[in-house]
Amino acid sequence: MSNISFDNPWLLFIALPLIAVVLVPFFITVKKDNANFHNITSVSLHIVICICITLAISGMAFEKVVTDTQVYVLADISYSAEHNIEDVQDKVEGVAKKLPKNSKIGVICFGRNYQLLSGLGESVPDISTADKVDRSETDIGSALRYAGNMFDDGVIKRIVVVTDGVETVSSNNIVKVISALNDGGVYVDAVYVDDNMTEDT
Repeated sequence: MSNISFDNPWLLFIALPLIAVVLVPFFITVKKDNANFHNITSVSLHIVICICITLAISGMAFEKVVTDTQVYVLADISYSAEHNIEDVQDKVEGVAKKLPKNSKIGVICFGRNYQLLSGLGESVPDISTADKVDRSETDIGSALRYAGNMFDDGVIKRIVVVTDGVETVSSNNIVKVISALNDGGVYVDAVYVDDNMTEDT
């Protein structure tokens, strides 16, 4: 992936008067009869120099990224986390904003099961619209394994789990799941959401 940017793109317009300063005298002084290779080469080099000066002044930067990064955010919308659903949404959006330009993000919501809410490269969705998730329990391990199988080959693979960390389905050993993902080249990070539930909730 390549990306060209300019610190001061409006300064690119300086190229017009610079090139005019080169071309106007050329057309005035160089007649058709003496428009030889030497003169044409000279004016061409002057134009190239004008363009280089313009690009330097405008702060041109060329960024070459060899490997793309794919990120799946696992958003916990189970019963224990739904009291903090706005905080979960904010943290999902925060992850998206901090990703580098060569990244694509997808969002998976989970509770007892999981639902792919947005694919890679799509805009961050409203996680409250996930209508196929059973919110009665929390199965982080299964959601991790599901996300781990979603990546393309030849990319940097990352999973970010936004959760209160309270898993109620113990069919998966999270440590073993994360270890297996790491062995497969998938990096797992977690963003903690405070569980503000009380015994009376």
